[in-house]
Order: sequence, then structure tokens, then C-alpha cells
Amino acid sequence: DASESCNRIARDALNGRLPYHRGPDHFYFNYHYYYKAVPQDAPILVIRNEHIEQDWNSVERLLGSNRDRLNPQVSFPRNNVNSWSSEEDLYLSPESILILCHALCNEILVYKKILGGAQNINEEQLQASLAELEAKCPIEAVADECPEPLPDISVKLDDHRGHIPQEEDS
Repeated sequence: DASESCNRIARDALNGRLPYHRGPDHFYFNYHYYYKAVPQDAPILVIRNEHIEQDWNSVERLLGSNRDRLNPQVSFPRNNVNSWSSEEDLYLSPESILILCHALCNEILVYKKILGGAQNINEEQLQASLAELEAKCPIEAVADECPEPLPDISVKLDDHRGHIPQEEDS
């Protein structure tokens, strides 16, 4: 069993509350951050890791290309291999996956919003991604809300969106 301190760090990381200097940036700058950081009327384009060739090409076409840049028949190299952990440390039991899904519920809801608003995937592609999500996280894939509310990230947004601080009148 992990210590309470370790559990708190894990919860903070999963909820985007772990300060970015204390862990990988994607723990802090998560889907929720990027979804809120983009103006509400901005177009959203996605590149799903599981469909990288197809999505890359659809973005290229939206940007004016008249041909595919990546051949969907050729496998894109996957270089995100963890070579420093033992094989048994990389295994997640079905029970562990469900625990992670529960802990990532808000991120999953935001992920579904991002996919639903993406201009470069069609309804069939959206449904395929939701089916893939449901295979791993069946409860969260169909949920409209989570047990924990989304955290208030207004300070994080103000601190990291590139806004110039307003000077106070003297």
C-alpha cells in the first residue's frame, strides 16, 4: 500500500493540480487546461494517437493540402516505449484500469468534449474513438458527469496563457 503522501501526489497529478515543476508537464497541462485555454469559438483539430496517420492527413486537407502526407497503409513508428521498467511493472490489472478510469473521470469527460468538437473527424470516427474508450473505461465513456467536480483552474489559466499582467495605477 502506498503512503498517504504518495496517494495525494497521485491524485494531484491525475487532476492537474501537481505543479508542473514537480512532474511531467502533461500532469499539469492536461485536457481540461487546453480545453479551457482555447477561445470557445476557436476551431478544434485533433490528432488521436490511435489514428495518427488518418488524423494528420485530415488536418493537412483542412489546411489546404490536396494529398495525404502520411500513408495510412504504412505503420507510423511508435517510440513511446518504456524501456527502463520491468515487464511486470508495466502490467495494469483490469481492476487497476477501472480505478484509473474513475480517477480520470473529469479528464475523460473533457476528452469527449474535445472529440465532439473536432472539425477534422466525422461521426463514424468519433464513434470509433468512443467505442475504444468504452472498452477500457465503460462507466466514464457514457457518463455525463463525474463524482468529483471539475477543479477551478482560473488561476492556472491566468498564470500560463501568456497574458501580460495588468499594472495597477499608482
